[in-house]
Amino acid sequence: MARWDSALEKVERSQSTNMIRLSLPSSLAMKWLIPALQNASAINLKISLDVKEETVDLNAKESDAAIRFGPGPYPTLHSTHLTHCWIQPVVSSKHHRVQDDHLLLFNDSKTPFLGDRRGEVDKTDFSWSYYFSKTSSVNDDFNSDYQFDRADLMLQAAISGIGIGLGRTLLIEKDIEAGYLKAIGVSIRMRSSYWLVCSPSFAETNRFKKLRDWLKSEIP
Repeated sequence: MARWDSALEKVERSQSTNMIRLSLPSSLAMKWLIPALQNASAINLKISLDVKEETVDLNAKESDAAIRFGPGPYPTLHSTHLTHCWIQPVVSSKHHRVQDDHLLLFNDSKTPFLGDRRGEVDKTDFSWSYYFSKTSSVNDDFNSDYQFDRADLMLQAAISGIGIGLGRTLLIEKDIEAGYLKAIGVSIRMRSSYWLVCSPSFAETNRFKKLRDWLKSEIP
């Protein structure tokens, strides 16, 4: 009952506008979705981004929909699979050893590795430990030289030439295309994917269908 007034206000606001409140993590927003927003405007799709790392309560109307990265699907929510995900080491295109064999870089004790601290513990497999468990490129006691709380910060450090970053689908394509990053080594398919989730009631709306179709069209 204490949350009723707030919930009612959110329902009234959503019914009075075509704006879709979309929640997603900061790394995905910065590296993929924000550059694509102008394409949404071109088809009259109005999106308000709610960028946060914490999981929002969609059944409580904290947002209309959310993009989540994980094994999915998500109980009590309508879940739409957007795309599978691959993990891929990347390095600055200006790295002085970018042309070296990736095994030489991986096994060189002087090569700094950049990691995502959240990915090490959130059970999404977005970690060097998972990558090396599939490729056996280095020994089992591997630890990142630098760790970051967000994947976009880690990738920016890689662009700056600090070391080898750990990239994944939707976070690195634009930087590779622009010539800021270069993929090295092999890519490994992850257990986790990208999902569009929302309440069952919102999934029945035309706004959801338009959002879903547009997001899928923006995936490389």
